[in-house]
Amino acid sequence: MRFLFAFFITVLYALTAHAQSTQELVEKAKVFTGQGDFENAINTLQKARASDPGSAEVVQSLSFVYFLQRDFAKAIETGKMAIAMPSAEEQAFQILGLSYKSIAAYREASKMYQLGLKKFPNSGVIYNEYAENLALDGNTKAAIALWEEGIAKAPNFSGNYFNAVRYYDGKDELEKTMYYAEVFLNLESYSTRTTEIKNILVKAYTQYLKVGASITIEQINGYRTTLFNKVTANEKKPALPGELYEHWKYLIAQGIFEAYSQWLLGETLNKPLFTNWVASHPKEWDSFVAFQKSRVFKLVRTY
Repeated sequence: MRFLFAFFITVLYALTAHAQSTQELVEKAKVFTGQGDFENAINTLQKARASDPGSAEVVQSLSFVYFLQRDFAKAIETGKMAIAMPSAEEQAFQILGLSYKSIAAYREASKMYQLGLKKFPNSGVIYNEYAENLALDGNTKAAIALWEEGIAKAPNFSGNYFNAVRYYDGKDELEKTMYYAEVFLNLESYSTRTTEIKNILVKAYTQYLKVGASITIEQINGYRTTLFNKVTANEKKPALPGELYEHWKYLIAQGIFEAYSQWLLGETLNKPLFTNWVASHPKEWDSFVAFQKSRVFKLVRTY
């Protein structure tokens, strides 16, 4: 009995040490990758793969380093292995997709993304990248259908809103443009993409309200207040999505809806007027900023 117990402990220790060794090699490879030393990253990952051939993380990481090295043939070969592994993650499909796109192999990428959605049917990331792939291949109608399906399946992933707004920019679907843009800005409030979407949002309101190029925030807020009151009174069915109206309701109750509108539209409409408003309404602005930093905007219902 003592021998069996000692043997079990020895095996368990060996397995633990083995797992740690693999992870240590993966972490070491990440350091090399961050330094741009792809050769040493590949050598390190190959060592990890030799000692732990069943690790999906190792194969996925190797595919990514080949992609960064611009060795797309090896990246694709390794990526195919990665997505075929039972423990493959969403990221493995992303990496393989990037490699396919880099050589304009759009049809192969589409087949791969379809497999990805079978494995991860609610993946906002895969929907988004599949749609981007179709758009690159010139099939924008199929792309917007997938972006919107991605919004429905993963309503808190911002990427599908971003691309949907860009797709609808300049088209007749102004209500969709406005709502998708505002949801995106609440999900991804401070990023390199917010300025672009705020500009599209202002343009959409300008076209929708038909008040000329000199539209003001007061005109936009007047429309938004009227819309909110109609929805509250059940005179108008909520457009996309209902949670946005709940968000407005809370902001109005807290007395910071105007500050929110200034953050959303004011600076894009007229920066000097926005700056003056913030300076003359410090309490409202500070309250909104504190609220913005403390909350996470989430959608529960799908479209």
